[in-house]
Amino acid sequence: MYDICAFGDALIDMFHGDGENTFLANCGGTALNMIVCATRLGLKTTFISKIGDDVMGKRIENSLFENGVDLTGMKKDASFFTTMTFVELNQGERNFSFARQHGADSMIYPEDIDENVINESEIFHYSGMMLTNEPVRSTTFGILKKMHEKGKVICTDISYREKLWENEEKAIEVYREALPYTDLVKASDEEAFLVSGKNNLEEAAQFFIENGCKICIITCGKDGAFWYMDGKCGLVPTFSVKVVDTTGAGDAFWAGFLYKTIKEGGLHEITAQKLPGMVKFGNAVGALNVMHKGGIDGAPQLEDVEKLLVDDN
Repeated sequence: MYDICAFGDALIDMFHGDGENTFLANCGGTALNMIVCATRLGLKTTFISKIGDDVMGKRIENSLFENGVDLTGMKKDASFFTTMTFVELNQGERNFSFARQHGADSMIYPEDIDENVINESEIFHYSGMMLTNEPVRSTTFGILKKMHEKGKVICTDISYREKLWENEEKAIEVYREALPYTDLVKASDEEAFLVSGKNNLEEAAQFFIENGCKICIITCGKDGAFWYMDGKCGLVPTFSVKVVDTTGAGDAFWAGFLYKTIKEGGLHEITAQKLPGMVKFGNAVGALNVMHKGGIDGAPQLEDVEKLLVDDN
């Protein structure tokens, strides 16, 4: 039995190296970053995606294995190359250029999915990156509908990347279509405003709840994270740390929040009274992550998170 099964993007982040014409290749992807971080916190995890049968795919496979993530659901396909993203950093903030057209993690078909892995997991997480285009979009909706009918706890991270969508209107339409199948949703403030069409946190969160979600979490960068459940809401401030790279910060936050969800006994044991503490834990995981370059390299161990929380009291 797994705590979390993540279905999502598996790619290589290409960062500028120390030399003018050099790049560093780091394993990444919103779901991949999250699941590695959740594993480091102590959860039993598994990952579903597709990589190319190439040197970059092998790099991803080795990294997940070394970090203790189960790879039963990982597929390798020689017909497609492993997706890459070129990341430009400006004072810690990121700008992406994607090499994803016909990238392996976007060319996932229903027959590529091992549903037994999902059935054996307490939480099924899917990345919003799996909704950007076909065939993976239809594959994702097929899984969501099946797992929703079975009563599986489903969560998502919106993960909007403008350059991967044909237009903004299509993105909004597709994200909204997925909400009725989603119990837990995380979005940045910009993503929440985009999908909801609202311009303040509480109204945006209400939109997600009214469209089928049970809990909405909106991350607000240096201002912390906003939570909404059962008509109650609040903003939990983050921690003051030296920011090196924000890559994977939201993924790390979500790993921390899902860790607390599991430790509290699952979704049905969560109450609005518990959410501020759960969000604070997620904030701590995210804060430790941004102190290092790279989504995976910055993922902290549980003892580091607990120490930060103790020092903050």
